[in-house]
Amino acid sequence: MQKDSESIQKDGETTQKTTQKTTQKEIAKMLENRGIELNDNQFGVLFELAKHPHYSRKDLVDTLDGITSDGIKYIIGRLQELGLLRREGGRKNGRWVVMLDAAHYSALRRTSMLSFRVRF
Repeated sequence: MQKDSESIQKDGETTQKTTQKTTQKEIAKMLENRGIELNDNQFGVLFELAKHPHYSRKDLVDTLDGITSDGIKYIIGRLQELGLLRREGGRKNGRWVVMLDAAHYSALRRTSMLSFRVRF
């Protein structure tokens, strides 16, 4: 029996969420080994900036529920302090670069929805 398109879409969304959660756990474990712990909001900002490197703080506020503009500003600063995020270019034409080593890159690449730069 063939699944209807709504059921297939729900299955795809569930698979995507499961993959993201699994990847988040793998990355959390890798970062923990380096003495870095990220909360769900920090992971959310990191994933969104990986998917959308040209996003502004306002775009992140609109995308991520429950985080204010000041919260986004704090999280971005924290990710930069940890060496996980940096800004290339200016305010208007710049982009965010998620900086991860090869092990992190491999785990995130398996999600297939993210594009990251490798740092060696």
